[in-house]
Amino acid sequence: MKKYRLTGTNILLERKKAETQTEGGILLPEQAQESPLQGTVKKIGPDVVIVQEGDEILFDRFAGVPIMLENTPYLILCEADILLIFES
Repeated sequence: MKKYRLTGTNILLERKKAETQTEGGILLPEQAQESPLQGTVKKIGPDVVIVQEGDEILFDRFAGVPIMLENTPYLILCEADILLIFES
C-alpha cells in the first residue's frame, strides 16, 4: 500500500453502510438504498481540531470526494463539512 498523509483540515472517512432492509423486513433494491450521511473518522490532517480518529460523525449531504484505497471506499472531506459528532 502506498503511504499517504492528509493536508490541512481534511479528514479521511469510512462511510456507514446503507441499510439493505427496512425495520419491517422488506429488502431494499440497490437503487432505493440511500447513502448514509454518517461515518467513522479514519485519519485526520494536521490542522484538524474538532475530531479525532475513531469519532463517529454526521456530515453534509454534498460534502467530500469519494476515493478507493485498498479496494475500500472512503470519503475525503473538510472539517467544516462536519455537522455533528456522536458521543458515546
